[in-house]
Amino acid sequence: GCFGPERAPLLDGTRSARRADSSAGRARPWATEYRSNEDTLTEEDDAEYGIPLETREPRGAFDDGDPAETRGGDARLVSNLPEIRASAIRPALVVLAVAAAPFAVGLALGYPRASAATLLCAETTGATELHDNVQPDPSAYACVTGARAAKLEHLFLAGAAAGALVCGKLVDAVGRRGALRLAGAVSTLGWIAGELVFGAATNGGALGRVLVGVGAGAAMTASILLAAETAAPASRAFAVASTQLALALGLLLMHLFALIAHTVENNADVDTVDAWKEDDASALITPGRHPGVHRPHWRQLALFAAATNACLAAGAGGVFGGETSRFLFSAVPESPRWLARRGHREDVHRAIASARGLSDTDPRVEQEAARILDDARLERERRVPNDGTPRVKTFAASHLLTRGHLSRALFKSTVLIAVTTLGGLSLPSNTASVALVSGFEDTPRAAWAFSVAKLLGALLAVVASRPDPDGFGKLSRRVTFLISVCGMLAANVAVVASLVLAPPLPLYEEKDSPTNGVPNAGGDAVRALAPLLFASAHALGAATTPWLVAAEAFPFAARGAAMGLVAAAHWSFLLDVHSGFGAAAAYGTAGGVGAFSVFGLACAAGVSLVAPRGQTLVPDADGVALERAGARGKAGNADQKRTIGIAQGF
Repeated sequence: GCFGPERAPLLDGTRSARRADSSAGRARPWATEYRSNEDTLTEEDDAEYGIPLETREPRGAFDDGDPAETRGGDARLVSNLPEIRASAIRPALVVLAVAAAPFAVGLALGYPRASAATLLCAETTGATELHDNVQPDPSAYACVTGARAAKLEHLFLAGAAAGALVCGKLVDAVGRRGALRLAGAVSTLGWIAGELVFGAATNGGALGRVLVGVGAGAAMTASILLAAETAAPASRAFAVASTQLALALGLLLMHLFALIAHTVENNADVDTVDAWKEDDASALITPGRHPGVHRPHWRQLALFAAATNACLAAGAGGVFGGETSRFLFSAVPESPRWLARRGHREDVHRAIASARGLSDTDPRVEQEAARILDDARLERERRVPNDGTPRVKTFAASHLLTRGHLSRALFKSTVLIAVTTLGGLSLPSNTASVALVSGFEDTPRAAWAFSVAKLLGALLAVVASRPDPDGFGKLSRRVTFLISVCGMLAANVAVVASLVLAPPLPLYEEKDSPTNGVPNAGGDAVRALAPLLFASAHALGAATTPWLVAAEAFPFAARGAAMGLVAAAHWSFLLDVHSGFGAAAAYGTAGGVGAFSVFGLACAAGVSLVAPRGQTLVPDADGVALERAGARGKAGNADQKRTIGIAQGF
């Protein structure tokens, strides 16, 4: 009775769930059995009512060998799974569980700055920055130089690009939740091996940082896909924006630890420290052991990040829809579309009910599940007709370049990612920061202020995309994206103008200048406030919209591989920005003008592309399921003429 009695009179009945009788002699997990004592279903009924008669992996549906569970001619659904009841809390738990993976990624991105106070060493003597007049023990394997820290950051970004590529195939093989589980396990191994066992200064530490990056890239790809596919069409933008909010929250937490360490270090009692030097000189190699100095240590931070990823790996649940853990992360169901493609009919209903907070007997759950199953059946029939002869080849990653509709979608998504990533320093670090060309110190306070601005922008994005049809001031994703890119452009222009009109004075001139640097005070203020504007503007729409467009632009068969490629491009662009800006900053003010001019040109290109062609590049949500266009429209037509996709994309 998925379509109601007026659409399917032969299946008029109610739906119930109960555990299978152990005396029946056969276990029927996930079994969906429709019974009717009035008539039987035929292929004509299927063509008329659009009810999927079979799945890729039959689970005993329409099995006439079992006794019918009927009463008064009503159809019954027999299942051994417990019934799901309506809950208003479950959708919030689903959002929190999906956002756990981006939160762990934010911890990894902010760890280099948070651990700098106790991990970073001086370039020349090798001593710690806190006590750079003392030679440490050579066995202090954890102490790294600034150049080594920059290399570790680049290794992390390269590993994230590789992890996103691998995750593109992994999400189709083991599911979205299975990919999250594997990503958490890989990140946990990287944190334990790279930081706690080998040490950041060793080759094992470098390999561990790469593993952390691989897990981060895979976790972001899988979490965005899972958020987009489990959310209702009206709340899809809200779910994806929540993942970016969680990432900003993890980054803010690590920058807060860095600020605490910096504040405690500056406020330490000098006399007590001197007495500590005389009593225990060996403790100098591990700053933070002083009884009067309590600040986060790099081992504590690494252990916290490892524990977060371990919880993600242990609590992400099984591959299918069953809840196998009592962790918060088990609240998130598997993607209903992945379950339908694998033939797990009953799990489709349960996944939708869990994500919506509805009962599994709710008619809305039945309608959405029937639509998803129907689309999966249509896609399967286009691949393999009734006679069993393959009509078209299964999807291959090369089709993203050789099929016109796929290459156009890939080109569009990559362009949007390029605009938002190459448009500026969305993730500043010790090697890529405005302070490198501004003439003032890059302090943890500035990084914390940047992360606060980024968090505020992400909050505004969540509010703007909330699923509230009666709310006021709700902006479309196209308008939000344009406002975001215009804000990024304004921040870059402000930095370039301040560097040209009021360049920073060299440190020795500023110290000895009679005016004490007053002529450049205005330029320094602009260069201090521009990153905050950029962070808020970027998080408002540029950090969310490209992922929404990428998730909705591809049919299901190509979505995993396409999202993997787009995510790999995102991390690769971040690596280019960090390494390129670090090289440009070596030229001082001239390098800063050149770098921020390039950032501004990328933002201007985005505005010029989206403003006149917004409906094409950034279409607004139309409320349909993710795979409807790919399964029924021209893009999913198996008889479509093959074209050179790259040429059509350009």
